[in-house]
Amino acid sequence: MPDVHPVRQKRQPSSSRLVGYLEPCLLLLLSSKQSHGYDLIDRLASCGFWGSDCEPSLVYRVLRKMESAGAVSSVWDTITASGPPRRVYSITANGREALTGWTSYLQETDQILHRFLAAHEKLVRNERVAAKKMEEQHDHDKRSGRQK
Repeated sequence: MPDVHPVRQKRQPSSSRLVGYLEPCLLLLLSSKQSHGYDLIDRLASCGFWGSDCEPSLVYRVLRKMESAGAVSSVWDTITASGPPRRVYSITANGREALTGWTSYLQETDQILHRFLAAHEKLVRNERVAAKKMEEQHDHDKRSGRQK
């Protein structure tokens, strides 16, 4: 359950809440083109990761974990890299299967979140209507001289 504090009403997504979303995002980015780590870090902004949400050490840990699991592979690029060689990551067939699984899971999660948000919106709307009715009743009582 996310850390919710009543004073902090408007929150940006925190890295701790986005970490679980990092793997499918990396797979999605790699499905369009092979990339080195820092290129992936830059491109993660398109998935909702910003600045400190995307610590390079975390991204590289996830890439190594996915490589160990066979979802991505990597090779050292010693030809096109200016400066020291860079590891270039590619998605594998297992990674494409994992991306399909993640997509199904995230679609189900999306439906659950939309139902939650719709229910919350209805609750807020009903509370506003009730508050407005109470205010109107108070104003009516005040005009009628029946204020308590």
